[in-house]
Amino acid sequence: QIVEFISEYGLCEEGLFRVSGNAKVIERIRADFDKGDLVDLEVYRDDVAAIASVLKFFLRELPEPVIPTYLHDMFIRAQADNESNEKRCIRELRGLVAILPK
Repeated sequence: QIVEFISEYGLCEEGLFRVSGNAKVIERIRADFDKGDLVDLEVYRDDVAAIASVLKFFLRELPEPVIPTYLHDMFIRAQADNESNEKRCIRELRGLVAILPK
């Protein structure tokens, strides 16, 4: 739900994941998610940074990183080695995504 919202409303926000949202809004959204409620993120459309901050909190709290440590350098290298060739970069990144643990 959060990723879809950010994809729709936040991708044009400069520095979205560097800027923290309003702390009270972040806590309210997290509390709603913690209760298992379906959260109406449209209410917070003016503070996309707060929604992105909730996603950052969630990712930090995962027991294992989304990209395992043993694959991290491979992801970095795939992007760095293919900066001038977007299609090849995408192909290599997709290959790496395919081997991520389920």
